[in-house]
Order: sequence, then structure tokens, then C-alpha cells
Amino acid sequence: MELIVQSVPAYCYSGGKVFDTSLPTVVFIHGAQNDHSVWALQSRYFAHHGYSVLAVDLPGHGRSTGPALDSVEALAQWLLHLLDAAGVQRAALFGHSMGSLIALEASFQAPGRVSHLGLVEAPTRCQSHRPCWKRRATTKRAPSTWSTSGRTPARSGARPTPDLARWAWHAA
Repeated sequence: MELIVQSVPAYCYSGGKVFDTSLPTVVFIHGAQNDHSVWALQSRYFAHHGYSVLAVDLPGHGRSTGPALDSVEALAQWLLHLLDAAGVQRAALFGHSMGSLIALEASFQAPGRVSHLGLVEAPTRCQSHRPCWKRRATTKRAPSTWSTSGRTPARSGARPTPDLARWAWHAA
């Protein structure tokens, strides 16, 4: 589906289901130089198990147009505008690598809009990002079946399972 975010078209994959704002929403955020397709399996699983899904293509990535944004803070602000464009008040955010920093920053900028955080292969040190880990995050480890060992979620062999859904939804 295509949304207009700050006057620029942005692409979101909805997991093969029509996006429904009445359902709990899960947003999947890819890492640098990736696109929504790294979350293909997870998107479909959640979409077919009672959630509305937005697997985003960040600006300048995949099917989203416009220039790539130059900071985590700007990308988090863009993500919050995307939620507005989709009509989503509150969502669970899952991020991979740089996407995890975007999810974390969005939860810092608008804590009332983020119900849960799932951080996959999140950098623990990043010189370009302010140290908000200590202020915002309560870290919990995902089940070992979800550990991607440095690979993207779709290519890791990790499968979205009821255990993953249960962990993610109750981790916050």
C-alpha cells in the first residue's frame, strides 16, 4: 500500500491482508540498505494472525521515493508521520539493525504511540545516536529461535512462531 508522508509517497507492505486500523498494529522497520522484504515472513505471520501490519520502506529505500534521510531522529519523526498517514494511534515497533534505533528513537519522541518494542540485532553502541538506551529501553532477550546472528530476519532461517508473537507482545 502507498501512503503520502510529508507530501512524498511511501510504500508499506501489509502482509497480504487489507490494512485495518481497528486491529492492533505492528510496524516492521528494516535496516540500512534493505527494504520491507526482509520482514516478509514475519509480516505475513502477524497479518494472518489478527494484527494489522506495516512493513515500511524507509525514504530512499525500496519502493519509497524521496531522498534518504540523514539521521535516526529524522527517520523516527518520519515514522511517526507515517503512523499519522495510516491513521494509527498506537503500534508495536519491530526494528532490525538501524531500524531498531529508529524504533527506539520513535518511542523516545512519542512514548504514548508505541505499545511495544522488538529490537533485532540492535547496535549497543552508535556514535551518531544519543544514548537513549538507558532512558527508554528495558532489554529482554528474544528466544534463541529469533536470534539472527548478524543476518537479516528473512534470511536468518528464523520463523515467526507463536512463541515469538507471545514474547514480542509481552516483552514491554
